[in-house]
Amino acid sequence: MTEASDYMSFRVLYQGLKRLLSAYPWTRYAQRSLSAMKRAIILILIVVGLMVVFGLTVWPTAYRYDTIDGGPVEVPVATHRISGKRYVFDSEYGWMPLQFQGQDD
Repeated sequence: MTEASDYMSFRVLYQGLKRLLSAYPWTRYAQRSLSAMKRAIILILIVVGLMVVFGLTVWPTAYRYDTIDGGPVEVPVATHRISGKRYVFDSEYGWMPLQFQGQDD
């Protein structure tokens, strides 16, 4: 056999196998389901990414904001959600730790 006839026999064999495999519907279904799976994975990644961005930028903040009735004026108070430390807003000094009498913290 010559090199050209070897090439032709492999080419004929390859084309025959390709034609045989393309005749079965499962190969087309597998290709469609793979592209659908890629779309689903991309959609899930986009949704998870949006949730992470929302969680980091909008909700929940590190502080919960309230007010204390201080007589004629309401004083803003920020409570750290994790540590529980409270800060009072002073227009001159900004946020200052809220301390009660007898508290060493």
